[in-house]
Amino acid sequence: MLIVGELINASRKSVREIIEKQDAAAVAQLARSQTENGAGYIDVNAGVFVGREPELLKWMVTTVQDAVEAPCCIDSPDPKAMVMAIARGLDGAIVNPLDARMMGCIVTAEMLIGRDDYCVNYLKAFRAGKLTLT
Repeated sequence: MLIVGELINASRKSVREIIEKQDAAAVAQLARSQTENGAGYIDVNAGVFVGREPELLKWMVTTVQDAVEAPCCIDSPDPKAMVMAIARGLDGAIVNPLDARMMGCIVTAEMLIGRDDYCVNYLKAFRAGKLTLT
């Protein structure tokens, strides 16, 4: 069974205040508490911060991943936020697979940072002259 800790969510007033102040110690404590109680993933959400969500999610992912070994995931509908989090080292995401724009951003980001083996192998083969474009 996969348990996702979902307490680091800006829709909760107390957490929104912690995120606004960028209180890393409080966010780290929330992450540790959830993993100590069985969470295998730590979900982070900054959706109430319209316009600042990408920046805050990047900070949250960094803070959580510095505090615990559990992979971090986000459930943002904002492609910019997702790409920034992936660039920081995001381990997982909760994404609507029918959202073609989001899926395209994720695939592109994964490829650009070298985490998509298929694309990496394709580019290596192309550069080595083993493939040609027609």
